Amino acid sequence: MHRKNSQSGFTLIELMIVVAIIGLISAIAYPNYVEQVRKSRRADAQIKLQELAQLQESFFSRNLTYARDLSGLLGGSLNTIDSDEAFYQLSVSNASSAAGGGCAGTRASPCAAYTLQAVPNSGTSQTSDTTCALYTLDNLRRRAASDSSSTDTTSQCW
Repeated sequence: MHRKNSQSGFTLIELMIVVAIIGLISAIAYPNYVEQVRKSRRADAQIKLQELAQLQESFFSRNLTYARDLSGLLGGSLNTIDSDEAFYQLSVSNASSAAGGGCAGTRASPCAAYTLQAVPNSGTSQTSDTTCALYTLDNLRRRAASDSSSTDTTSQCW
């Protein structure tokens, strides 16, 4: 009796075609995935800005002034804080009196306006987000965003 010895499996060419297809799909899908992750992380800044705005309103109702900086709002000696996921750094800027001058954030020298801002933390993937490089929210609830060249991108980012 003669037995036929047959082998089954994949040829090298078939394996190379599969590897090429996987590489092509990865080259297209990975950048899109990274961009979607970057967009989802923008919510980290937006949420924290709104939380700080609520704290400012609470501070105003108790003190009849907005806090001039984060140390007045949160206590301690903080000028900046990280967002909850640490992708953004937040601060209070442009605090001013009703006359438009400087203020101390006290009843004797009240602040009538403020602007909160969020910028990507260095060393995070959000620094590559050039479309939404700066977020701002002011005491009138005006939201704004700009790209790395200071062009208004509010409609894309908020």
